[in-house]
Amino acid sequence: MVRSYAPQQIFVAGEVVKPGVVAYRKNLTALQAIIEAGGGKPSAAMISVLVLRRAPNSQPQVIRRDLSADQAGSGANDLAPAPADIVVVPKTGIASIGEFMDQLFGMLPLRNSSFGFVYNLTPKTGIVTTP
Repeated sequence: MVRSYAPQQIFVAGEVVKPGVVAYRKNLTALQAIIEAGGGKPSAAMISVLVLRRAPNSQPQVIRRDLSADQAGSGANDLAPAPADIVVVPKTGIASIGEFMDQLFGMLPLRNSSFGFVYNLTPKTGIVTTP
């Protein structure tokens, strides 16, 4: 009888350069998996990295870690993901707001328009001021 098995892997998603599959290795950390996925984008919230895991009782488990200090080389919050875990790097709050504004202004027909106004600070005296 021939038995086959799928290679063990971790999935990296969210604000990384190349989201996708990373081969699982013993001693691999979540931060190393993120780096293998090209690292976090400028919009990555490394302070709120999530590891999604299926617990032994088949219940989903969410582990939140602040990897910003680990990324700078001074933290100890990194963890070793298990095979089939999903590492999610969310967007920063400001990146989410920026995306919302892009979508909002993309819907308005004023995309390439500009607004301006002129206010005359001198009363109607007939005096012309020059800079």
